[in-house]
Amino acid sequence: MKNLLSLSGVILLLLLGACSTPADYNTAVMDQAVSVEREAANITRLLQERDFEGAQNAFEAGRDRTKRALTRLERMSAFRGDDALRQAAISFVAFYDRLFTNEYQEALDLLKRGGPFSMDESDRLFEILTNISREGVDVKEHLVAEHLAFIERYGLIVQRKP
Repeated sequence: MKNLLSLSGVILLLLLGACSTPADYNTAVMDQAVSVEREAANITRLLQERDFEGAQNAFEAGRDRTKRALTRLERMSAFRGDDALRQAAISFVAFYDRLFTNEYQEALDLLKRGGPFSMDESDRLFEILTNISREGVDVKEHLVAEHLAFIERYGLIVQRKP
């Protein structure tokens, strides 16, 4: 019993100390965002290839991955009181969570039906793609800015010579 308690204590200490350095924290946060972005890029590629079955499978995997990433980020604490990077990553992943829950499925359903599209369907598809693009740029720019600020604050990069 004593060994079991000491083992659980060691595991708890390892988990709590897993992000004890700025580099570990940065990696833990950014890995979640990058994994979600990869899922979205895979779906885009499959849609461009008109592989709707593959896109549907990737969509479901992406939706699950996004939900897991969001949960992990929400469970993380701020790094030494600094929460800007984590909050930016949460916004980024929440954006993709909304896409996987709503817009991606709607666009996929329209595309799977094939054309010709009615004017309303074409308008809706254009609106979905435009909104995804516009909002995606905003949340990614915010995440990148916070990422760069974090790595600068904690000396994770060497400044370039002028």
